[in-house]
Amino acid sequence: MSQPAAAIADWLRQHDLSDFDLVIASDLSAAQLALATGRLASAARLVVPDFHMLRGMDDFAARWVVPPARPHEGGWWPSTQLVLESPFPGYASLYTNYGIPLEQVAWRPFALYPGHFPPGPDVNECRVIMSGGNHLRDLETLRLATERLPGGVHPVLLYDQGERFEGNAHLLHEGEVSLRSFYHAIAHSRFVVVPLREEVYRAAGVTVVAMALGAGRPVVATSIAATRDYIQDGTDGLLVPPGDASALADAIARLDTDTALLSRLAAGARDAGRRLTTEYWADQIVGGRALHPVWTPRGWRSW
Repeated sequence: MSQPAAAIADWLRQHDLSDFDLVIASDLSAAQLALATGRLASAARLVVPDFHMLRGMDDFAARWVVPPARPHEGGWWPSTQLVLESPFPGYASLYTNYGIPLEQVAWRPFALYPGHFPPGPDVNECRVIMSGGNHLRDLETLRLATERLPGGVHPVLLYDQGERFEGNAHLLHEGEVSLRSFYHAIAHSRFVVVPLREEVYRAAGVTVVAMALGAGRPVVATSIAATRDYIQDGTDGLLVPPGDASALADAIARLDTDTALLSRLAAGARDAGRRLTTEYWADQIVGGRALHPVWTPRGWRSW
């Protein structure tokens, strides 16, 4: 047993969980230890924030599923008191593939502490566009798109540790920087561009999208399940088809040159960002509030 798990086990042995109405476990292994005590109050909720989408689920399921049964067959979920709080409603099928009852999943938005991410200046006062992130980035489509931008469009600053793109006046490579500098770049950009490759089993782009919306920055992004969960096309950003450099170039140029559109989407981004804070997240969990799905032209959202 690792030292953190041992410390959690010791704490659980020394405390009576029946005094708690809500227990928030750091991960599934901690939830397993809490369940194993058998001392949860009958009406208590045991919540696991699933910010990393099913991390540790294979090991967790193996504790409860007896071969030859398999997790996707269902019927193994250990307790109705155990709830996953997931920020990825667009990937609900991955949860059902594990046999997790969807009534045991609460769809809550990704949360950031707003004190670390103060809003930046008015978007129309900024002179650069920003792009960055780590997972599933479609940098080739970004390169092709920026090569097609008209001369008057502001440059895109690309924060990426990979190979530089040379000879493109609209794509300036800034390399890898500290998180503080990365967020400063987001907050002082006109808007943020998030080109992504689509992969049905992995969400990507959510952290940067949440940072951008928190700073009141609209987002131009590839339309995949993860971005459709967070961006309402025409309200707080623009979505384009995967791998379509022409559509991405058109969206960048349109948002950069239309000051009224940029201001309107920035206002929408600020409004969306208020629902992506730790305060909102904690209020929803502690209050046990049900989410009210909202219809958008691209489908149902949960916030």
